[in-house]
Amino acid sequence: MEPAELLSLVFAALAAFAVGWLWYSPLLFGPVWMKEVLGHSTVPKTMTKEQKKQMTKGIVVGGLLQILSTYVLAHFLFVTSDGDLQHMYREAMETVLWIWAGFCLPLNFSSFLWEGRSLKIALINASQTLVSLITAAVILTAIL
Repeated sequence: MEPAELLSLVFAALAAFAVGWLWYSPLLFGPVWMKEVLGHSTVPKTMTKEQKKQMTKGIVVGGLLQILSTYVLAHFLFVTSDGDLQHMYREAMETVLWIWAGFCLPLNFSSFLWEGRSLKIALINASQTLVSLITAAVILTAIL
């Protein structure tokens, strides 16, 4: 992998991660998500050392998983691309929709079906996954 490709991959992953950060922030769906999952809709003013450690772990592991996801997405975009710039974005969006519909959507809804999570959580999580994939695909297509 060339340094420019690696840089574009990291940039696309960071942008997709930022979508998730915004998605679950108080500006968008954070309060609803927290209410459904944790039973309250605001972040405590003070956090225990263990809560801070858990949050840091989640951010680091989530970031690494986003890099992995973006790398795999870049591979699929490269494989499906015919090299015609005019068709690249359409192909990227089709690829994202197939990946999301075939893999991400079923996994997101399994928590609703089998773990007793609410439909709201499944919809919030599934839509965040789609928007993150689209964001990464647009950046990767523009750069690659």
